[in-house]
Order: sequence, then C-alpha cells, then structure tokens
Amino acid sequence: MNWTSLIGAFGSIYNRSLLHASLRAADRIHVSNDAIPGEFGLFDRYKSKLTTVPMGVDTAWYDPDAVDGDPPYPIDSGTMVVLFVGTFRRYKGLDTLIAAFDQIEGIDSRLVLVGDGPLREDVKEAVTERGLGGRVTITGHLNDETLRRAYAGADAFVLPSPTMSESFGLVALEAMAMGLPTLVTSESGVGRVLAQETAGIVVEPNAPETLAREIESILTNKQRYQGQVKAGKTLVADRFAWKSIVECYRTLYREVA
Repeated sequence: MNWTSLIGAFGSIYNRSLLHASLRAADRIHVSNDAIPGEFGLFDRYKSKLTTVPMGVDTAWYDPDAVDGDPPYPIDSGTMVVLFVGTFRRYKGLDTLIAAFDQIEGIDSRLVLVGDGPLREDVKEAVTERGLGGRVTITGHLNDETLRRAYAGADAFVLPSPTMSESFGLVALEAMAMGLPTLVTSESGVGRVLAQETAGIVVEPNAPETLAREIESILTNKQRYQGQVKAGKTLVADRFAWKSIVECYRTLYREVA
C-alpha cells in the first residue's frame, strides 16, 4: 500500500468513527460557510450545534500600498495579468481557466498560475497543447512576501473551482483586499458568499467561453473595473478583516464558556 492509499484508508476510518465521536462531543461546530451544511449530509444530525464564522484576511498585510518590489513573473508594459493562486488539483478548475484564457481576444494579456501540485505536468501539457507557452507563467509555490507582490502585479484574479470542494477560497478575499477584480464560480463556497454581494463576479462553472467574456469585460470596461476594485476592498474590510473575525470567535467562546 502506497502513502496516498494509506492516508485515504485512515481518512475513511476517521470519517466513519472518530469524526462522529468528535462532533457528538462538541458544544459547537464551526463551519466557514453557510452553504457547507447543506452540501454534506455529515452535519444533518448536528444542525443545532452549527455556527458560521468565515475565514479572515489580514488587511494590513494584504494592502497594495504596503507592497515594495516587482512581481515574481515577467511582464511587459501594457500587458494585463490574470492571476490564479492555489494547489494544482482537479477541483480547482484549471482546465477551465486555461481554456478560457485561450479564448480571450483583443487584449495583450498574460496568465500567471501561482502554485504547484499533482496536476502540474497536466497543466503544463494543456498550456503547450494550446500554444500558450509564451503567454502563461507557472511560478510554483511562493512565500508570503512574494505572493503579495504577485497579487500587486496582477490586474484580475480568477478562482475557477466548480464545486463545493472549494469550501471557501480564502485567496479570493486576499485578491479583493489587494484591489483585484475577482471572478469565481457560482457553485464554489466563495461564489455562494459573493452571489449575495456587489463585490466579485460570479460565473457558471465549467464554462470557458463565459469566463473568457467576463475576463475581457472586466479588463476593458474601466468603470466596471474600478467599481469591482472598490466593492471588493470594502467588502473585505467590513466583513472579513481579522478584527471582525476575532470578534466572532470571542462571541462564540463566551457562549460555550
């Protein structure tokens, strides 16, 4: 049995026994998204214990005015950068993003993929097959400071995850805090949050042509672009800054004390 199979077997045993024991013993169960309980039957018997506290962003760190230095990827003057940050796994929807980028027309643009993972070779192959090697950069993993410079150098951010396997998507909030118009799908966790907001552009999943048209629109419509920049930064500051999240946890701890 290889390491991956061993981890999978342990996870299955844990989910069938130890996880339920932990949930039964808990006074409260914290989830990061209101949509999670409805997607996973695991929580059906524990609904009275559920409390939603979203993930938070350090808005002092993810501040475009605090960044010093060049982005960690090549960029020519006038080139618009579309950014993705995440692990290269199937549920991230990178195949959709690459296909969408291949359909973008009339814009001098570069796709930057920050991250690494099991599908790295598949991603590189997809880029090569579409003849996008000169317009796509794969950076690998970046440390916090370098990642912040990657956000600062971009013009738009896309998280194309098509399902609730992306239960939240903190990178989308980081991108908005950094002043990037952000595109997500309607079936992801963050997409369900942003569907109720003016910030963020929510598109259908697994739809490269739709995603391409939305990327083109946000990069060429200055008024829409600036509206998304302002709305995204305001939303993160008001609802997802660490100060607000810490207060939510304080309230939760007081209730169970």
